[in-house]
Amino acid sequence: MTDEILVGAVGDARSRSRVVGALARDGILSVVEAESIEALVDACADRWPHVVVHVGTGDPSAALRRLARSLPRSRLIAVVAAPDRAVVRNALRAGADGVVGAADVPAALPVTVGAVWAGQTVVPRAARADIEAAELSHREREVLELVAAGLNNAQIAERLCVTEHTVKSHLGSTFAKLGVHSRSEAIAAGGERHGSGPSHVRSAHERARWAQSTETRYETTVHRRQ
Repeated sequence: MTDEILVGAVGDARSRSRVVGALARDGILSVVEAESIEALVDACADRWPHVVVHVGTGDPSAALRRLARSLPRSRLIAVVAAPDRAVVRNALRAGADGVVGAADVPAALPVTVGAVWAGQTVVPRAARADIEAAELSHREREVLELVAAGLNNAQIAERLCVTEHTVKSHLGSTFAKLGVHSRSEAIAAGGERHGSGPSHVRSAHERARWAQSTETRYETTVHRRQ
């Protein structure tokens, strides 16, 4: 399974070398390296990576938001120097699907790559206890945004190049995290949690239309374990 994952790695040469080495030891060999987000986007023009790993020394929020805009179909992992409460929460709010401490890269990164590719949100155990409420993953937020834009499950699946089963799984997880039972309740709760307004929905709509017009498309089918 792991050799099917295409991973993008953004960071300085030394950081990328650690990422590539950790993934290779777990059998993940398809890695595109780049020093900048722009270089990664150019390198992945023909096929977007399933997962992007960003390695930095400071707050990763700005970089994660740029990645989410540039590669909206990729799951995002932030490798941070110190995965404390503030850093983890900021990373998740900026679009990260996973957070890994720099010291834990050899052991934790391959597991995190596999988990976020399967639709999970992963944070270090020490930081998990400090997170007051389960955060929506990047893909869960993306699905919720398209629900708010009025799309049904089949339309969302087509826009995001996934199966309708995957969309239903993401919605089920979203309902559980938000503590709601309907699409309208999820839209309201998601907006309250993330400060989403009409412009946020329009941004998702534009990303989906752009993705649909991309010539090279691929489908990642994920069966999320409930």
